[in-house]
Amino acid sequence: MPGFGCPRRMRWRAAAAAVIDSGVDIDHPELSGAIAGSFDPLGRKETPHQHGTGIAGAIVARAKLTGGAPAAQILAIRAFGESKAGRQNSTSFLILKSLDYAAGHGARIVNMSFAGPRDPLIARGVASAAARGIVMVAAAGNAGPKSPPLHPAALPGVIAVSATSPGDTLFSASSRGPQIALAAPGVDILLPAPGGKYEMMTGTSFAAAFVSGIVALMIERNPTLAPDQVRAILTQTARDRGPPGRDDLFGAGEADAFAAVSRVERIAAPLAAPPVAEPAVEPPAVATAQPAIPGDAIEMPSDVDEKVVAPAQAELPGR
Repeated sequence: MPGFGCPRRMRWRAAAAAVIDSGVDIDHPELSGAIAGSFDPLGRKETPHQHGTGIAGAIVARAKLTGGAPAAQILAIRAFGESKAGRQNSTSFLILKSLDYAAGHGARIVNMSFAGPRDPLIARGVASAAARGIVMVAAAGNAGPKSPPLHPAALPGVIAVSATSPGDTLFSASSRGPQIALAAPGVDILLPAPGGKYEMMTGTSFAAAFVSGIVALMIERNPTLAPDQVRAILTQTARDRGPPGRDDLFGAGEADAFAAVSRVERIAAPLAAPPVAEPAVEPPAVATAQPAIPGDAIEMPSDVDEKVVAPAQAELPGR
């Protein structure tokens, strides 16, 4: 959420966050000097998109707005493009290529603000990235209370983020379940949009970006943090919401940037990660070099207050 950065962040080395998303407007004033690299596995000409631009801005906005970690660097990866139906979607093969690029170009964080059914190829790629010490953050999805856990948020090792509304209530369309690690603001967030513009955006996508910004602040202060330490600090310092203790709506609670960063600055030894309830996941299948068939496409989650769509058919805002 803009305005959430820490005033002392420039004293530490910036962390690199990979944004696997739709096209980012790398020329937007809010992202000036923040783009460390870009990658387009789609390989086709498309204009920047509001979703990817908003996600990047939520993490590093540094002009009129203040992102979660303005000193961080972004690896802008456009893995999502417009389908014939007018939706932004991708395939497991493109996501794998994106994860490989992120790992090979120094990403410490990967923000995955997309959701869909479980895919063995993506499960394998996420597990490989996490094993290399990359913190994986994902949007819980906007399929509502009746949706089963969506992926990649439901994969082991991924920090799944639900969204809160003003007043610290749960965003009504936010997915929920045992996979939720914590929540973050995700309703009516003012963010950069293509063409130097700004828009109010809503959804778990932006809550996940909010958490990615906090993770960047944490890693700036202690580059040796491992993913399980990051998760432990985030959940231990979260502000409890809903029923006392962990629950399937808010996870451990609402992310608290100041408390998390303060904890990082105090610790001198590795933290043990607390047990976290996660849904059972089958072992990932061996990856192949073939892209997923159209029916296995993964689509961006709905980021506006509109009708709840099927878990595998989540949409971007139609604006």
